[in-house]
Amino acid sequence: MGMTLFACMDAVSKHLTTSVPIAEILWVRYALFTLFGLIMTLSLGGIVSLRTKTPKLQIARGFAMLGDIALFTLSFRFMQLAQAHAVAAIAPLMVMALAVPLLGEKVRRSQWIAVSAGFLGVLIIIRPGLMVFHAASVLPFLATVSFSLYLILTRLVGRYDSLWTSVFYAGLIGFWVLSLAVPFSWRTPSADEGAWLIAASSLGVGAHICVIRGLSLSEANMLQPFNYVLLVGAIILGFAVFGNLPDMPTTIGALIIISSGLYAWSIARKLES
Repeated sequence: MGMTLFACMDAVSKHLTTSVPIAEILWVRYALFTLFGLIMTLSLGGIVSLRTKTPKLQIARGFAMLGDIALFTLSFRFMQLAQAHAVAAIAPLMVMALAVPLLGEKVRRSQWIAVSAGFLGVLIIIRPGLMVFHAASVLPFLATVSFSLYLILTRLVGRYDSLWTSVFYAGLIGFWVLSLAVPFSWRTPSADEGAWLIAASSLGVGAHICVIRGLSLSEANMLQPFNYVLLVGAIILGFAVFGNLPDMPTTIGALIIISSGLYAWSIARKLES
């Protein structure tokens, strides 16, 4: 459900990028998310949960999340939903690769093969060096790098801060940065645009609620395959709303990335059992 809501949020965001400044879209989304984080943190953890033991890591994590969301939303202005999400599907493999130097985790040879195959899938989608290549196709890849760093930092702060402290600071940092930037690009939205802005933000908050609830009921590794529901939702909504279908290279690249991710996930599950 969370991944489906995220796909719906991205479809609304893509619609908004045609007329509303990116910073404005993100500022409204972060405003609602920060309010949600504040309410949940105070309700479940009390005022003591507003204090972090790792302020520098939380700030870095907030910037990483903002970089992911900003770059990904910007890519919607130039790319189909399915294309952007096909590249983003490499995130679990990228986290696995980054966990080696940043967290000191060990990755088996077979898992490195899966990571290499996943990056090959990304190259097939963005096609660097070919006439069809567009510089904007690099945006979702850079967004995924930022998102992967966000997940790595989330693991690190999880050793010291509670989940709700991290939820609050993820929203607060982005909201603070965007509040400084949005006055330079603010354009008063129409009633229709305002409704879509609230809809996108509400869908995002709903998605986070579902994901957090899911993580409270099961292990994170067990839920990893459900991340690919987001790509399926992006393909369906991309066609239903915008009349777009991924081309053959995007489809092939996405299948390679998903297969590699599921293969690496199955290896990790066997190692845990």
